[in-house]
Amino acid sequence: IDWANADPAVKNKRLFVEMYKWPGPPRIAEHYWKEHAKYPKAEPRYVKYPMAVVRSGEEGTKLSADQLNDSLASHHQHIARFQKTRQIVWASLLKETKELTALVFFREGTLYDARKIMEQDPAVQSKRLRYAIFEWMSEDLVMPW
Repeated sequence: IDWANADPAVKNKRLFVEMYKWPGPPRIAEHYWKEHAKYPKAEPRYVKYPMAVVRSGEEGTKLSADQLNDSLASHHQHIARFQKTRQIVWASLLKETKELTALVFFREGTLYDARKIMEQDPAVQSKRLRYAIFEWMSEDLVMPW
């Protein structure tokens, strides 16, 4: 984390850094490494994906992480519905966090599209969960979708 703390925006407290263990999707970077072996001097191509960071909301903080997770059946159904249509391609809990925290990756579309999907989540509407939308940037072919 020293490299992140050396960033001038972090030093000046305009940005902050959070780092977590993330159980990424199966086969992450598999295709990327195969292509990289074939074309090691190829210029990197970056792609952006909308991503939601989901955490305990106002009502959710009144529950333990286990109780909150147990109460989120409608949230899980919401995520599953959009996974079936491939609008959401990966969702997972982060490990070893102080509060319930998850990442939700969207296949494509705009930050607005991702925000609309998250606003429809019953757990967000009931304030058990809250979210923030970001752009995740990765080299092309790293993510397995």
